[in-house]
Amino acid sequence: MDIRFDDKVLTTNSLHKPGFLKSSWLHGTAASNLKATVNLKLCPIQYTFKGHDKYQFTDPTKTFNPIENIILMHLLTQMARRQ
Repeated sequence: MDIRFDDKVLTTNSLHKPGFLKSSWLHGTAASNLKATVNLKLCPIQYTFKGHDKYQFTDPTKTFNPIENIILMHLLTQMARRQ
């Protein structure tokens, strides 16, 4: 599977911009006429850096609840592509 977007970093402004998806089977043949679903899941993590274990880099005053969104749900073409 090959997924590409024009933006290096995806933001909320990227939701309506075009992307590119191409899929193929393990033997290389195009995986055409299949339903493709791409989910995005964002979860908070604790930041640590080697050699700085005694320090806290995560702001304890900020909270972030995990979210999950479907960013693509389409049928692939006969060429196994979706733009």
